[in-house]
Amino acid sequence: TPPEMAAKLHWLHAEFLDAAGEADAADAKFADSYMATGQGPEYSAHFYNQGLAAIQAGFHDDGKKTLQMAVRVDPGNELAKKALASLGSATPLRVNKQGEL
Repeated sequence: TPPEMAAKLHWLHAEFLDAAGEADAADAKFADSYMATGQGPEYSAHFYNQGLAAIQAGFHDDGKKTLQMAVRVDPGNELAKKALASLGSATPLRVNKQGEL
């Protein structure tokens, strides 16, 4: 099966799952679609960058979901895993100013 065809089949399956209200399963299939293109690491890096930008812009939940997609697409994306770990229990990233605790 050519990569483009496999990617499209995963994408269509993801859309079906999404329409059925199965968001988590749909996200997994969307990730499969990105991986099937043969450009998984590139897509993962893109999602990592977009996730950080969303968090920095104050869109914490969207940023976290985008970072999660980065890891789904490429489980070896250590930067995305570290960023998710730093988010902890869903509190926004905050840099303490010198002298603050």
